[in-house]
Amino acid sequence: NGVHIPAHYEIPEEFPEATDRMFRWLDRNIRTLDQLLILGGEPFIQRETLRLLDFLAEEPADINLVVFSNLMVSEERLKLIVERLRHAQVSQITIVASLDAWGPGAEYHRSGLDLSQFQRNFEYLLHNTDFVLNINSTLTVLSVPELPALVERINHWSQTRSVNWSLMKVAGKPFLHPTILGGKIVNCGFDQA
Repeated sequence: NGVHIPAHYEIPEEFPEATDRMFRWLDRNIRTLDQLLILGGEPFIQRETLRLLDFLAEEPADINLVVFSNLMVSEERLKLIVERLRHAQVSQITIVASLDAWGPGAEYHRSGLDLSQFQRNFEYLLHNTDFVLNINSTLTVLSVPELPALVERINHWSQTRSVNWSLMKVAGKPFLHPTILGGKIVNCGFDQA
C-alpha cells in the first residue's frame, strides 16, 4: 500500500564508535548497576548482544540482566544465545517476550510474528533454563479479543513454572487504543482475561 521498507538498513557511521564508548562506560560502571535492560531492535540477532554476553562472562556483576525479545529467531540462534547467557556472571536473567495475543490475529497485529516459532522458542526457555520468564503484551483494539486465549496459554505454561505477565496500552496511536470503538471492547475479551 505504498509503504517502502528498504531491503538494507544503513548503519550510521558513528555506530561502531558509540558502541565502543558504551562498552568502555560499562567496564567502568557495571558494578554500580542493579539492572541492565537490553532492548531492541531484536537483541537476539544483534552482534553487539554477543559482545555484551562475552563481557558479562568476564566481568561479574550483581545485576538483573533483562532482555526484551520477540523470540523470532531460529531455534539454533536461540540455543546459542542461551548458552552465552548461561556464562554471564550476573545474579539473575530475565527474558521479557513480546506477545500481545494468542490466535490467528496475533500474527496480523504484530508484524513478523510466527506464533508456532514463538511457542517453540518460549517453551525451550521454559523447559531448559532457570531464567525468569515474562510475557509483555501491548493492549490494542486488535489484541483485546484474543486475550482470554493468551491467558489460557500463560496459565498452561505456568503449570511448569511461574510465567509473569505484564500489560501496557499502546501509546501515540489513538486509533489502536483498546477503547477506540467504545467501552464495550472491554467485554469482548479484557474482562474475561
